[in-house]
Amino acid sequence: MADIDAGIAKPFTIDISSDKLDLLRQKLELTAFPDAILANESDWAHGPPVPTMRRLVEYWRNGFDWKAAEARLNLLPQYTIAINVDGFGTFDVHYLHVNKAAKNAIPLLMVHGWPGSFFEFTKILGPLTNGDEPTFEPQTIGYSIMDSPVGLLGWILDKLQDWTDNYPWTDDEILTWVSIYWFSTSGPTASLRLYYESRRAPQEQKKKGFAWAKCPMGISHFPMDINVSPVVWSRPMGNFVLERVHTSGGHFAAWEKPDILAGDLKDMFKKGGPVYGVVRGRDGY
Repeated sequence: MADIDAGIAKPFTIDISSDKLDLLRQKLELTAFPDAILANESDWAHGPPVPTMRRLVEYWRNGFDWKAAEARLNLLPQYTIAINVDGFGTFDVHYLHVNKAAKNAIPLLMVHGWPGSFFEFTKILGPLTNGDEPTFEPQTIGYSIMDSPVGLLGWILDKLQDWTDNYPWTDDEILTWVSIYWFSTSGPTASLRLYYESRRAPQEQKKKGFAWAKCPMGISHFPMDINVSPVVWSRPMGNFVLERVHTSGGHFAAWEKPDILAGDLKDMFKKGGPVYGVVRGRDGY
């Protein structure tokens, strides 16, 4: 459980210093690649192919414009707030707060997993807030990805490829995604520590996470997610009032299939939907 009594929202702007950008470039210039097991870029049987890594590292070093990506991200209203997490202390959390013009719009809280970030949800903001308008175009592993941008790139790229349903990633999408982790204030290993702590929490603390959820919930199943289980297995978790089983999509559905996920949310809250009117005074889009 968490509460936000610990602090107030503070506006936040991404501003990566030239020193950090220069250090990243220096590290990329010193990259030593392993021998290629397979020379074919389309064969991911052993993880990210060396030719793919070479191409991305070269583009990250000499072509990718982080400051342009940073400017686009800063068009979104960003904040930080201190949140008390039961059993884990206080954390400064970064988030987006995007309002819809309609005064009776339903507030939605969208929380990403790993290796996602707030960037993952930027594609779904348009379908949810502007109809059809787009928005805009643990410790062992920690030592390697904290000091090596290429190690971090390979670690995350493997997940972006393996946990999606043949999504056609562009180099700019990949490098923006990875750069957010690289330049993160707490470093790229911060999110891994949350998984470490949650797995080693006291048994009573863990039980709270498996308690039956009384509030109405919806669930969207995507076939290429990390863990795919029979739909009926999710029902004991809580009061599910809407279920959708899709034929394509994976772990990063908000990025890979934004229109489909947005459609599920609209079906959940629309007039005649299973939770229409659940938020008093807010029943529109």
